[in-house]
Amino acid sequence: IDTLLDDADADTALATLGALKNVLTARGDLVVRGTSAPQRLAVGAAGKVLLSDGTDPGWGEVALPRGQIDGFVLSNNGSDASNDVDMAAGACRDDGNAANIVLAAAITKRLDAAWSAGTNQGGLDTGSEANSTWYHVFAIRNPATQAVDALFSASATAPTMPTGYTQKRRLGSVRNDGSGNLLAFVQRGDEFWWKGPPLDVDTANSGSSAVLATLTVPTGVRVKAMVSAFVGDTSLYLSDPDINDEAPSSTVAPLAQIGESTGGTATNCHGNASVWTNTSAQIRRRSGADVTCRLATLGWRDPRGRDA
Repeated sequence: IDTLLDDADADTALATLGALKNVLTARGDLVVRGTSAPQRLAVGAAGKVLLSDGTDPGWGEVALPRGQIDGFVLSNNGSDASNDVDMAAGACRDDGNAANIVLAAAITKRLDAAWSAGTNQGGLDTGSEANSTWYHVFAIRNPATQAVDALFSASATAPTMPTGYTQKRRLGSVRNDGSGNLLAFVQRGDEFWWKGPPLDVDTANSGSSAVLATLTVPTGVRVKAMVSAFVGDTSLYLSDPDINDEAPSSTVAPLAQIGESTGGTATNCHGNASVWTNTSAQIRRRSGADVTCRLATLGWRDPRGRDA
């Protein structure tokens, strides 16, 4: 009491009591305890939430769930469909589960030019564009500047990153033809559909043993190929190369995706199937007899790191 009585004014008395009258200087400020006394925590930026590092509180963003991806829909550019890819706005968790990557507005990147920051700029990570090649599309982020951009790379896992950009997430894949023109596609969520499906298998003598068929789907990753099939007077079983090789049958497992009915009449058979590939874009095909077999690749489903 004596100490308070000889204080010259209210501010001095509050200081004596350990109260900090003028700590809060702006709307939304908070008072937190520092190393030895209360101190001001300025209001956070819009969209930030109060988080703890185990010692002190602070403002930060809510981490998206591991593997989360939303938006970032890819499409051939309307003005230069042969060289440019449009990327819609989106948000995802980076593949190291360390940060959110948020693209606020759509951008366009050029496959035929070296990477440069910003929309309508080059997007290739290194070297020059090669023909008849798969390129993987990444969202990339610079944690120091928080800049977000996009990148093309022939590598599905280790793109050459621009200086300062250390966080990434693969968003999908595109392919060009023998003249370097991007093939036309449509993306629907995790599914990518060819506008002009290629006929990847066309043989008059399929044999009756297992054969690996290479499809026009991305390499370097496993995807679920969506195919349209034709087989002559027999059955056709399509399978993931990582599972057992089995003969097609109409009576015992694994049966067949495409096949004739039992009636004694020769029948050509058509049908669709979805099959997981290996990282070389291959599935296994096995016919019940040595007949004509055709496979057209309609598209593929790509988890894009959701289950990595």
